[in-house]
Amino acid sequence: MFIFSFYLSLIFLLFFAGHYDLEYRIVICTRENNVFVLRKNNKGDCHINSFYIREHPFNVIFCSSQFVFATRRRRIIFYSQKFRRQNSMQFDEDIVDLEHFYYEPKQYEGVLVALGNEINLYIDQLRVDTIRMDRPIEWIKFGRMGREEGVLVISTEGGGLCVKIFRRVATFDEGTRIATSGIQQRKSANISSIQLPKRSRTFVDQSLRERENPKLLHQARERKFCF
Repeated sequence: MFIFSFYLSLIFLLFFAGHYDLEYRIVICTRENNVFVLRKNNKGDCHINSFYIREHPFNVIFCSSQFVFATRRRRIIFYSQKFRRQNSMQFDEDIVDLEHFYYEPKQYEGVLVALGNEINLYIDQLRVDTIRMDRPIEWIKFGRMGREEGVLVISTEGGGLCVKIFRRVATFDEGTRIATSGIQQRKSANISSIQLPKRSRTFVDQSLRERENPKLLHQARERKFCF
């Protein structure tokens, strides 16, 4: 049990990521734009780090080993795990909500950004898909529902509730990302991203094979060490 005190700071936002028994992070944002990160590793050690963010954040997620903050100035800011600012995205509309997108069968991971009447999906800071609604959006939530891996729940003004399921045959290949990173995308978001290596098709197929056949792979590995 760990108890921390934050003097002269009013806490208004809490975010949790990870597993309690293994490793987790607790992000605490204050009214003074200070951000505290409590991290516990698998050995039971707990560490606390803090940094100052210039703009007032109202939402935060953890995506692709990055902390993603949504601010009141229509900006999304990316921070590394060492709390260094990496890049940002500026929008022309107010950000309504922010949600982590992760589709395990194909290892897709990105950020869902709700803006007015539409929801944009960004992977590697590139917009790959857009969902438009008839009414203004209040909040969104993405995750597993029953047997479906990727379900997006959308709440609209007036009490409306919409449920959308991510298509299993959907693909976000390199060509799609390049096509969506042109002039039209930069009109809605000024992106200054860092070039990162992309997951290859071989890597994704190998990851799925290891996940589906863990026992067979373990037995094959054990036989290699038998003399």
